Amino acid sequence: MSENSKDLMRTIQQKFPRLSKGQKLIAEYILKHYDKAAFMTAAKLGISVGVSESTVVRFANELGFSGYPTLQKSLQELIKTKLTTVQRIELSNSFGNEETTLKGVLKADIENIRATMDKINTRNFEEIVESIFEAKRYIY
Repeated sequence: MSENSKDLMRTIQQKFPRLSKGQKLIAEYILKHYDKAAFMTAAKLGISVGVSESTVVRFANELGFSGYPTLQKSLQELIKTKLTTVQRIELSNSFGNEETTLKGVLKADIENIRATMDKINTRNFEEIVESIFEAKRYIY
């Protein structure tokens, strides 16, 4: 993961106590659903968390971005490098109890497994498995 991506998540965590109530809702949503937030407009993100578009823009400014589009670009970079499950747990521990953290991580893993299942070409998979079974075995 790039340093910028790590820095974004750290920045959100560090600034969290000083954020307004609405901005905290945005921060929590981004920390839990950065993959979805990265492709939402400021208006859509605001609707998703129950705040105004201008609150989303002020949130981006509070984090040091010139506007929401630059925050969005940083989130998209984060997706490219993906957080590991351990990193998601560490981030989640800052904002909820252990049960909420566990459920959040497991839900994210379930979503990743579903996405993988949707992308797998079962015919290719079966052909590969068959090739493995038919392969000559060498004993060294």
